[in-house]
Amino acid sequence: MKSYLQHITLASIMALSVIGCTVEPIDQPTGEKSPVELRVGLASDDLMTKSTNTDGADKTLRAFTGDTRLFFMMVAEKESSPALYGYNYGKAAAVSTPASGSSSEVSFDANYLYWDDAYARDTRVSVYSVAAANAEIASATIGSKTVGTSNKVIGFSADTNSPVVDWTVGNGSAQTEATFAKDDLVFSNNVRKIDESHDNRLKFHTEEGDMHHKFDKGELNYYHALSRITVFIKCGDGFVGNGSDFQFASNPTGADNSFALNGFNGSGTFDVKEGEFTAVSAQNFSSIYLQNTSAQKTNPYYTLGAYVVPGTDIKTGTVSDAFSFNIDNNRYDISMSDLYNAIKGNPVNVVSDEVNSSILDDGKLKAGVHYQFTFIVSKTKIGGIVAKVVDWEDVVAEEQTPSNARISLVLEDRGSAVTSNVALYRAEDTGSNSVVDTYQGYIWGTGYSNEGSNFSYDPGTSKWTSSWYWPGNTTYYHFRAVSPSSTAVETDSENGDYFEITAGESLSDYTWGAPFKDVDPSAKFKYSLTLGFDGTDAHQIHYGIGPTNDIIRVMMMHMMSKVTFVLKTTADDSAVSFGDGTGSNCTTITLKNINKAGKVLMGTGLVSTTDSRSDYLFTATPAPVSGQVTWAEYGAVPQSLDGVVLVIKTADNNLYEVTMKDVLSSSVSSNNLVNPYEEVSTGKFRIHRWYPNYNYTYTFKLSKTGIKSIDATILEWEDVVAGDDNVQIK
Repeated sequence: MKSYLQHITLASIMALSVIGCTVEPIDQPTGEKSPVELRVGLASDDLMTKSTNTDGADKTLRAFTGDTRLFFMMVAEKESSPALYGYNYGKAAAVSTPASGSSSEVSFDANYLYWDDAYARDTRVSVYSVAAANAEIASATIGSKTVGTSNKVIGFSADTNSPVVDWTVGNGSAQTEATFAKDDLVFSNNVRKIDESHDNRLKFHTEEGDMHHKFDKGELNYYHALSRITVFIKCGDGFVGNGSDFQFASNPTGADNSFALNGFNGSGTFDVKEGEFTAVSAQNFSSIYLQNTSAQKTNPYYTLGAYVVPGTDIKTGTVSDAFSFNIDNNRYDISMSDLYNAIKGNPVNVVSDEVNSSILDDGKLKAGVHYQFTFIVSKTKIGGIVAKVVDWEDVVAEEQTPSNARISLVLEDRGSAVTSNVALYRAEDTGSNSVVDTYQGYIWGTGYSNEGSNFSYDPGTSKWTSSWYWPGNTTYYHFRAVSPSSTAVETDSENGDYFEITAGESLSDYTWGAPFKDVDPSAKFKYSLTLGFDGTDAHQIHYGIGPTNDIIRVMMMHMMSKVTFVLKTTADDSAVSFGDGTGSNCTTITLKNINKAGKVLMGTGLVSTTDSRSDYLFTATPAPVSGQVTWAEYGAVPQSLDGVVLVIKTADNNLYEVTMKDVLSSSVSSNNLVNPYEEVSTGKFRIHRWYPNYNYTYTFKLSKTGIKSIDATILEWEDVVAGDDNVQIK
């Protein structure tokens, strides 16, 4: 991070200043109150060998590179009188390329604190201030008072307060670009009475020998209250070297990398007066800010950044995975002692065999220090391999094959045969020790294991064959099938195993199947919003199946809702234009307030949504064909259409909105499933939700609204009559 100094010369209660608290007296305006004026500056953190002492020795000062909001607590004191506390807010302007010793202007929106409202010329003023360097946060709470953009000034009063600020880096679990921009806490406490010989407080000059009898203009020096960490990860041996395999593993938290930070202080209470944190808490970050990937392919490396609260002891710390990350499925852990030894390994950092106290405070991270670590990441080479083959063991058995099959099955069978791209699952359900051919137990929540590798399709018989055996007559299986075969089935012992489904324009035709019981071939199945395909009146899915030689028929259902939108227009002057599908000359369709993700329970086929509702803008923008546009089919997650709106905008800027739950249909097939829709009028069904295994086609004929007849009227005159009794002629 760059460093920044700020300078202000405004008639306002605060501004920023250079280190050292030089006094520049100012005139008191005649007949007006005198605002307390300040200037500000930010100490550099460019070199981690720099100290952070509060008198500013050996520190570089520069202007802020981003607009920064400043928050102040001022303490006005007079001998033998109670201290008065006031609060204010100001804004330092950014300087794009600050040079050493440069400054930032600070502005105030007429929110001043005045000497006259404290003890006037008898006042001694201390100033305490905090800010997030180069970040426009809205407010800060100092002690019990909050000052900011909506509460810019709190006048002097005798309410006792302490200049402490609670501060947490990151969002509680990760540090992102958004959190990183406002985490860098800076503070100023050099305008105050430190001891009897060192008094930087502001005052009115009245002593003999003073050049002027004027109020001080204070200068505030700002320091970084946090420690900063930058990590460079470079590509080493074992990787291709072009960045194709030098990539972070996906992170289940949804962060933008998988670099974790563990055991570092992440929050605490900062005492501005003392310039140190108290009551710190350690925190684990699932990821930190991925700052730079621009050279990931040409010269593979990553740059990451983090802020931490000072005080973490890396010299004696025992955390073995203080830094932990995954690249190309290789995990790397760096311990706290590794970090300490890396710092100590650079002779620049060491004095008398110990790390310089300006870098580490007896092994603890210090405020205002920027720690930079570089890791060259390599894969471990495979060592020596020895292979041996053992002699065959001979086993001779008689040719006898008794069967333990006891169950006879007649299961429902309809639809087209599945010949490929299917994974078969089974879940074991063990009954009593006695043989029960009429076994009725079922546990939909049991765990399903993928047995696809033990199955093969036989085109001669059009059946799947397996190498499975029933372990015994007390073992029963629930069989399920999922397509595509690559679909991951997740384990959930409490609610039942499931797999996830995702909506999109390129239809992902997820199918799920189970053995449906002996029913009439013309019977219709029911789908329940609570029981899935297990039905509502009676079980439709077969109970656990025991040893049998009969065919186990698995009937598969489409788990998505297939949705197609067809747009048409009229052949007369009321026709709309769909455009030619190029650039902005196209028609757009948006589904608003829609769920895009869901899951399917393995036991019952019940579908539920798993995400928050959002909008979906169709990407297809085809040109019209024979007066109509047909959008690519949309694989939707089955769901309620309450609140879902379809918005159509034509190329000639006609806008149409359709409340989806109110759409009616006179054509709802019931070849395999019982029609779930309410008939609102003869032959008309309200399509209030999308169900699995349904193919929905919506056709809209769009036209412009004609202008109705126009009537024009003219109002009667309003009369004013002047009589000879009130008009005088002279």
